[in-house]
Formats: sequence, C-alpha cells, structure tokens
Amino acid sequence: MFWNLQNTFTPFDNDTSLASLSWGLPGEVLIGGSALSLLSTDDGLKEQWTSKPLARPVKFAKFSHDACLIASTGWHDRLVKVWRRLFLGEGNERFDTAYLRHPTTVTNIRWRGRPRGEQHLDAILYTTCADNHLRMWTASDHHCLQILNLWEDLDLVPCIQPPTPLSPSPFKRRCVTIIDALEFKAMVGTLCENETPNEREQHTRDRLQDIASEDPDICMVFDDAGNMSAWALEHVGAKVRPEKDVLNIGHAYDLKLVMASDKALGSDYVQCMNVANSSGALEILVNFFDGRLHWLSGDLATIFDPSPASHCLDLDSSLTGHTGVVELLTSNSNGNVMLSYSSNYEAICWLHEQHGSTAALNRRSIADLSEPVIDMQLLWRGQYVLFLHKSKVSVWNVHNSRASQVAQTLLNAQKIVHGLITLRSPKSDQDAIVVGVLGSGGSVQLIELSFPSKDSVSMRTCSSKQLFCGVNSTMTETIVPLPISAFLNKFQRGNALSFSQSGALKLLTIDHARDIDRSFTLNESSQTGLTELSIVRPGPSGLVALVDKTRTRFTIWNMHLDCYDHTQHYQSHETINDLRWSLLPNKHGVLAVAFNHKVRVYVQQRYDYSTNRSPWTLSTTIDVAENTNLPISDIEWAIHGNIVVAAGTQIFMFETIIDKESDLRKLYNSTNRSTDAPGASLETQQIEQMLNSHLPIYHPQFVSATIHSRKVEVAIRVLDLLSETLKFYAPGDEILSFLGKNPDFLSVEQSAAQEESETSTKDSNLRLVEQLNGTEVPLLTQTEQAHLKSTVLALGLVEKQRESIDDCGLRFLAIFHEYHANLEVGLHERSQIPWRDVNWAVLSESQEILTDATSRRYHGRMLWRDAKETGMFMWLKDVDALKSQFEIIARNEYTKTDERNPIDCSLHYLALGKKSVLQGLWRMATWNRERGATMRILENDFKDPRWRTAAQKNAYTLLGKRRVEYAASFFLLADRLKDAVGVLANQLGDIQLAIAVARVSEGNDGPVLRDLLETTVLPQAVREGSKWLASWAFSMLGRWEMAVKALLYPPHELVKQTEPPPAEARSYLNEDPSLISMYTHIRDKAFRNPREAPRLSPNEEWDFVMRSVRLYCRMGCDTLALDLGKPPLPVLSMCVDALQLTEPIKVRNWKFSTQGSQYAQTTANGVDATAGVTKALGATSLEEGVDNDAVPSDDASEASKKDETGKKVVEEPSASSILDTFDF
Repeated sequence: MFWNLQNTFTPFDNDTSLASLSWGLPGEVLIGGSALSLLSTDDGLKEQWTSKPLARPVKFAKFSHDACLIASTGWHDRLVKVWRRLFLGEGNERFDTAYLRHPTTVTNIRWRGRPRGEQHLDAILYTTCADNHLRMWTASDHHCLQILNLWEDLDLVPCIQPPTPLSPSPFKRRCVTIIDALEFKAMVGTLCENETPNEREQHTRDRLQDIASEDPDICMVFDDAGNMSAWALEHVGAKVRPEKDVLNIGHAYDLKLVMASDKALGSDYVQCMNVANSSGALEILVNFFDGRLHWLSGDLATIFDPSPASHCLDLDSSLTGHTGVVELLTSNSNGNVMLSYSSNYEAICWLHEQHGSTAALNRRSIADLSEPVIDMQLLWRGQYVLFLHKSKVSVWNVHNSRASQVAQTLLNAQKIVHGLITLRSPKSDQDAIVVGVLGSGGSVQLIELSFPSKDSVSMRTCSSKQLFCGVNSTMTETIVPLPISAFLNKFQRGNALSFSQSGALKLLTIDHARDIDRSFTLNESSQTGLTELSIVRPGPSGLVALVDKTRTRFTIWNMHLDCYDHTQHYQSHETINDLRWSLLPNKHGVLAVAFNHKVRVYVQQRYDYSTNRSPWTLSTTIDVAENTNLPISDIEWAIHGNIVVAAGTQIFMFETIIDKESDLRKLYNSTNRSTDAPGASLETQQIEQMLNSHLPIYHPQFVSATIHSRKVEVAIRVLDLLSETLKFYAPGDEILSFLGKNPDFLSVEQSAAQEESETSTKDSNLRLVEQLNGTEVPLLTQTEQAHLKSTVLALGLVEKQRESIDDCGLRFLAIFHEYHANLEVGLHERSQIPWRDVNWAVLSESQEILTDATSRRYHGRMLWRDAKETGMFMWLKDVDALKSQFEIIARNEYTKTDERNPIDCSLHYLALGKKSVLQGLWRMATWNRERGATMRILENDFKDPRWRTAAQKNAYTLLGKRRVEYAASFFLLADRLKDAVGVLANQLGDIQLAIAVARVSEGNDGPVLRDLLETTVLPQAVREGSKWLASWAFSMLGRWEMAVKALLYPPHELVKQTEPPPAEARSYLNEDPSLISMYTHIRDKAFRNPREAPRLSPNEEWDFVMRSVRLYCRMGCDTLALDLGKPPLPVLSMCVDALQLTEPIKVRNWKFSTQGSQYAQTTANGVDATAGVTKALGATSLEEGVDNDAVPSDDASEASKKDETGKKVVEEPSASSILDTFDF
C-alpha cells in the first residue's frame, strides 16, 4: 500500500495549536485548533465554515456517526461543547450549541461508532474525566434546548475490586476503552466460525453469543496494576431502562499495560483505541501521551472468560522514542540498562527485557535537560545517570518515570571537556564512585560521588575536587576512556587510552589515590604508524579499533602484542560513522562497525599460522534501510548480544543472528558436524565460542605448534593416541579434547615422551591415514582433517631418521615433508619454505642428512626453483657443500629440456668460476643462433679491462631486453659481482638467487654478501616485518647478539631506516610463538661455550615468555601456554578453564639466563628486581611498577639460596609479577 500527498491546507492564519481532526460526511473534514474549521476535500481543500475563536484551544473535536453533531473540548476544560448542525449546504452551515458540565478536567470523548448499511442508531457520547468516571450521554428531542442528556454515570474505581475484600485497593488510576455493540457482535460471530473448540471453549463461546444477543456496548476498564474488568452496557439510550443494564462479564490480571505510577492522580493521561482483526481477536492501541504507544492483542474467549485469567493480552509491540534526533547511546556494564540522548536535550532511560525469544526495550524514565550533553554514563547499576555538560556535571535519579536532578558541580571554565571516565571506588564499602572529566591537554578533573544504601533512592552527598595532571604528553594527545565492560575485568591493565595524530597509543591508569604529579601510570605504549586518525575506540584485552581520516578503513590493533590483528578497506561511498566494542562472557571481543544504513559485526577467532587467515571475520550484517531511510547516528551493545541502533528519532534493537547461507554458518556446521534443523538460529555468541575455543590436541595447528616448540616426540605420541581412539570410534561418538589423557603428559621432558613413542612405526602412521580417510573426526573441518593427514605422513617420513638427526634438523624435515604433503593434496600453492624453518636448518648439525633428504624429495633432479623452495642455499653453512649443490643445480638446469640450452646454466657455472665447462656446453649447442657470438666472447681473457668492458656492455644490452638472469651472467664475466647480485635481487626479484651467487662466488665473509645483507635483506625484513628473516640476516653477518634480539623486537627497531615501515609489516603473522624456542636453542645449545652464547636480559626474557603465552592462548593452544606458566595441578587438570585462575601461577619449564650475560643480575627472588617484575606490571619505573615490600633489599640479594653443593640457585619470579600479564 502506498500513500500519496493529495493536498495541503493551513487554516486559522498559520495556527500552530492544531490538535484534532475528524471526518464527517464524505469529503468533509473537521479541524480543531484555536477555532473549528470545516473543510471540503472534493475539489481541492476549501473552507466551508469556521467558528469564532474559542476560549481555549481545542483538544478534542469529533463528529458523530451521522455528522449531525460535533463534540469538542479544550485543554484542561471541564465543559464539553456540543454543536448541532441546523442547516447543511456548501458555505451555509449553521450550528446550535450546548454545554455538558463535568466536575473535573475532561480527558477523552468518544461517539458511538458508525452503523452498518441502512441501520439507524441514535448518537451516543461517552466522556471520561479526571474523577475516574465514565459518563454516557444520549440525544434528546431535536426541538429541546439541551442537545444531549446524561444517561449513566459509571464510577470506574469500584469496577476493579481490590485483591482481598478487606484491604482497600492502592491502585486508583483508571483508563477505559469502549467496544461498540456492532463490532462486538461481529467479533463474536467470527470467533464462532473458527475451528471446533473443546468443551470449555465452547461454553465460553456460548456465553459470548448470549451477551452479544443483547447488543451491548462493552466497557473495558484498566488500572495501573495491570488488572482489567469488562462490563456490558445494555440498552444504552433506551427510553425505558431495565433494572440491570450494566453487567460484569470478565476480569483479568497481570496484563502488559503499565501506567506511570509516580505521577499525581489527574496529571497522567492514557487513551485506548480498539480494533478487531480478521481472525476475531481483539487488538488495543494504548497511547500514554508521554511518548509511549503499546499494541496489545488477545483472544476474545480468553479476555472475557468468567474466571479471572492472567496474561490474556500480549504486548505485540511497544513504540516509543524521542521527539528529536538521537545523538548518543550508552549502556551499563551488564547491558540491561540503556540510555539515549536526543538533539532537543531529552534523555531516556530504557530497561532491556526478554519475553521468551523476543527482546524489547521498555522505557523507564525520561529526563528533560536544559543544555546540551557532551557525554553521559549510567551509575550504580543503572539507577543514576551522570551527564557531562560544557560547564558542569549533573547527576540525575532515573528510578521514576520522570527523572530528577539530585546534584551538580561546576567545572573549570578554562578547559574544553570531551568525555567521562569512571574510576574504582576509594572506599571499602563501595558506596562512592570517583569520576574523571577528561579535558584538553591531557587534563582530568576528579569528582567523588557518594551514594546511600541500596534501599534508599536519595543522593546523600555529592562532593567534588579538581585535579589537572599531564601524561608527559603534548597538547595534541587525546584521552579516551576504556569501555566499562573492559574496565571491570580484574586483569585489565589501564582504564584510559591516549592517542596522537602521529599514531602513538598509550594505555594509562588514572589513579585517583595518587598525588597530583603522579596521577597517571603508563602501562603500555605502541606506535602504530597510522596517522591522522578520525575515530579511536579502545576495547577489551588491549585491543583498539582505529579509523583513518577517510573513514573507509579500520584497523584492529593489539597493544599487548604491539601488532595489528585485522584491517578492512571499504569503498569510498561506505563511510564509517562509529565503532562499538562488546565483551562476551568468555572475555573475547566483538566489534560492530556502523555505516550510514548498515551495521557490520566482526567476531574474533583464533590465530591460524597454517592458513594465515585473518583473526577477525564478518558474522552479521544489519541493514536498517528496511526500516528507515534516515542515517545511523549511534550504536550500542545490549545484553544477550543484541545491538541497539539509533537512526533519526527511532531506536531499533536487532539480534545478531548468523545468516543461514554464510560461510561462518557452514564452518560451524562442518566443525560440529551439526545436526541442527535448517531453520535453527545461530547467534554471534555461539559462533564466537566455536571460533575461540581451545583446540583439541589432535588439531593440525596444535600438532604443528607442538613440533615448533621442540616437542616432535610429543606430537608423535598425540597421533598414536588418536589412532588408538579411532580404532573404536563410531559416528556420533565423542572424542575428548585430550584423548582421555591428563594434560600434563604434554609437558613431560622429551626423553620421557620418546620412551613412550618407541612403539610408533611407519605402519602406525599409515594406519592413522587410512582411519582419517574413512572417518569424519569431530571438531575438525574437511580441510583441517586433510592437513592433519599431511602432518601424519610427514612425521612418518622423519621417524626413521630420529636417531641420526639432531633436534633442529628433525623439525625442519617434519615441516618440509608436511609442506609437500599439503602441496600434493592441493591445500596450498607452491612457494618457499618459511624463513622460520630456514633458521632451524641453519642451526642443525645434520645438514648432510637434510641435503640428502631434500634432494631425494626431487628424485635427484633438483632445479633452482626446487632449491629455492627448500631454502637450501640459505641454510647450508659449508661453502664446499654449497658449491657442490650449486653445480648439481647447474647440471639439472642444463638437462631439464631436450634441447639442453647453455643459457639456462650460464649464471651457475660462471658463479662457480667454471667458464671452461660453459664453453664446452656452447660448442655442443649447434642449434642455438647465439652460439657463434657467445663462443667468440667466451674465448677472450676477461682479466683484460677491455673485455670486461665489453662483457659489461653486453650485460646492459640484455637488461634492456629484460633478460635479467642472462645479464647477470655477463656481469660475472666482467668481474662485477656486486652488479650481478644487484640485478638478481632488484630487477629479477630473486633474493635467494642473489645470495646464492654471492656465497658461491666469494664465500660467507665476502664484502658483496655483507653489503647485500645490509642494504637489501635487512630493509626487506623491515618492510615485511619478518623477525625470522632479520634474525637470519644478522646471523649471516656474524652479529649473533642482534640475531637474538631480532627474535623479540620488530626489525624496524633494530635496523635504521629513513622511512617508517608499512602497516602490513606490523601484522600478527610476524609474531610467532616458536620464536622463543629458537631463542632458547641459541642460548643453551648453539654454542659450544655457553658463556659465549648471546642472551637477552631477564627483563627481556620475561617479556618474551609473556608474549609467547598470549600468542599460544590466541591460537587456542592453552596447554602449550601453560607449559611456560603452570598453575597448581588441580587447575591444570581443568586446562579448559585455566582462564579463571585464583591461585598463584609459577613459571614451569623456563630457566632465565643468569650467567655469561652482562644483564644477568639475581636477587633472593631469582630475577633482577628491576627486570622480572617491572615489565610484568607494565610500569614506567621501578617505583611505580613494584610494591616496595616486594623488592628485596641489598642484604637479601647477598643471601641468595644455595643447594646441597653450595651453588647458588636461581628461583622463579614471584606470583604477583606474572598474574596480571597473562591477559586471562
């Protein structure tokens, strides 16, 4: 149905008091304002008649059903003026008038409805007023002066009896709705035509038919407690009245009709309008005239049941909102109380209520403010509201339907304020809250609010104090508060975030208890490299959402790991209006991104280093364009994962249901082997729980992480347990995450694990592959199961070499064979082995075995692309072996085609210095048209500068023809190794080939290789953010101390660059938890003399351990995280619930460096007091980060504990130094 504007008419000289409209005869409309005006709509809008200005502006003006009478009354008027039409004609209307007196203000008037067909009915007028009486007026003789006479005066208060006969009813408010006799009779007829009822329902229908046969008007009376009483008004207007013509026909209680209980009697106003739907049910529209509209519906038989019934009327919808554009939304920490603010200085407090599967926002209180609001917060479980204005802060009580101001305090007029932050209570009784007002220049004004007991609703005191303090920051930095949900997390460090337009982020703790000079504590800082930010929204667990100046890209930054999790670009017409974080019960975040007409919800998921997928994925898209064409002004999260959206004057609440056809829904069904009905709904909380739950120990990512953490034997043991479990598995059975074992078996020493895994053979691995081919393993997708099969095959291939190969080589071969197994089944495309595994191969002492194994993988026909895939020429340390393999590559490149082209191997033989071999190959290439010219060039002596120059000119000519590799060959002829390496690295883009040529030509210590590493490889590591590449480059340069530091610090902090690294270089993919395994191997085993091994300081090691713990937890490998930090054994047995630690945590398998390092200083607590604890507490100095009582004295440091041999024993850090760093 579409509505089109027909005409516009403005009567009464632009009168703004128009309040009433009523249709009369066809094409005739009555408008009421400061006067009454009768208009004709037949041919445009024409004024037929206008009364003289009335004493009061019209509130109600209504035609009777035959348009012969008009009833009108003004605002706060006790008189109803009745207009009787004397003459009907265009432009000649005449009216006679009379008055109906009432004792108090008239609240509503209603004529009996229009009859059907040719049926004639007398005009009946119903009036209600503030004395809770219903009066019925009937028409008198046309020749009488009194137009209407009072027929009945019905007191509505006793119509609803008190709960007990002896106690008076405390509920005095009444509202009434009238059902005309004809409408009631039609509804009863429709009800009886429906399907055959049971015996009880048939009795009710027969009773309703008996009532309807008397043609009564039905009066339904409601009170402010949700009670209803129905009365039949028979023979209204009859000349002769029977004895009983007002009969009670029904009673109900616990209805969804709630009036304002805090208004004085006579000051509230409720109006009801009823209508019958096609099925015979009764629907009632209730207007409270305080901004609320309720739509109620119920079955007629249930409503008029003679026995009292409850919930006979259901609340189908509740329409309420603002009269101005909604600008701000906020909620309390639980999300069950919502606060909205509009442009006309109106604030409304809402309560979130759940009715079965339907959620609704019910208005609780409204506040009329006198000035604009900058920020607002709900306090004391949503019982009070704190408003921040330009020059003051006010506190309002929102218990009642009309909020009242209880306190206010003025602010410093010299500061520009922009936000509020709630701090912890300074008192043990929790009756006081300290609120900070954030201002310009990093200033904060602290205000203390004191509240009474829980049973009281009054404000006891509201004292204030001012405190302006800085953060050692510039005036351009802005401070924003953390969301309340994140702030209430007891493990959350900091309650505010400062950011600058240069991209610097600082996580702060605003402490009201400190002195004025130390009111801020810097917990963490991060340089994002993102400039000119338009929106910054801090979230839980160190996450921050950042929007650039174009508002078309947002980035999720992880301050704990100093990297970004996700970045998303949108088209230019999709501008981001706002971001909002939601903290789910399991401490994981959900981000809602608001556009003009859409809201996209992103959920967090585990880090996945095998597929490199983004740790954030789109779960739901909400399109408000289906409901309104107004843009979104603000969004906020409510309880149960619902999201509230404000657009214009409207507020919508949506459930974040996952679309049935989305990839997330398919992933959920695939992972859980779901048997849910196709129409079953899936909410964001469910999908988020699946995406972030801990991984079973047989998951391929967990197995790979176990291999990278130097536990190959443990990985083999896990696969053996899985094979034993699948022997007796049937579809539908449950497979435990730990395969029925205690999680502690994953943390045993490698020797013990090796003893248990001696029974593993190649046959057992093949058996497990066969089981995986024929079984759908729970909690694994098809892709993950295929990846697991590749891992099983890889471990089977390296198992026979376990006794003859070292730990580093075993790890490299396992990943190498897994890569090829994944390649064979199409899980990924050809690339090169990650630099992580190249570093492991570099440290291996079994490189001959590695060389043989990788060569056999290519059946002895390894080409350069294959060698590049293995990274062989990056990890081979022996120069002679390097040259030998390079010569093999040269022969294979020459014989790879039937024509045997010498150009394919020219670079290799010239790098090896074997020009004569190359000449022999050219002699046999008689088919090649370049043979003659090339033979003549090769016959020359290139020690002569003349021929060097000629070779160099040929090289540049070949570069012009884009034959880069062949051009590098001529640079080698010209003895220009640096130029040859340069064109290979820059023009050809093959950094591995450039390094291989440099190493083959001049060894591992040549100046060209060193220059290549310093000017090309290290800058590439900075651009990519690759810690593994930077560590490898430093190790090749012999700078092992920097190689170790590169495992912890980003490359851009170690390599001097003129330009900052790109944002992509700060990805979470460069934060690998296996970095710490590499460090421990270098520190403890890579050097013959441990004292010469490079080490980090204990402070840096501590930060390294905590970073690895966080990464393992984000990967879903909580057990591996607990291997570094282990809780008490009763908690370890419940590894899944390890996030709820209540006992001290102890470092388990980590030994801090204490010898051979310039940083190693120990105390009675084991680790340097300025190192092991300072970083953990995230402080800027020792005095701020460590409790004085916890720092050992000088005497204590001299009295270190000793073991039985008399040697000093280094203990682990105290529990307090690690508890806050787990981010659990």
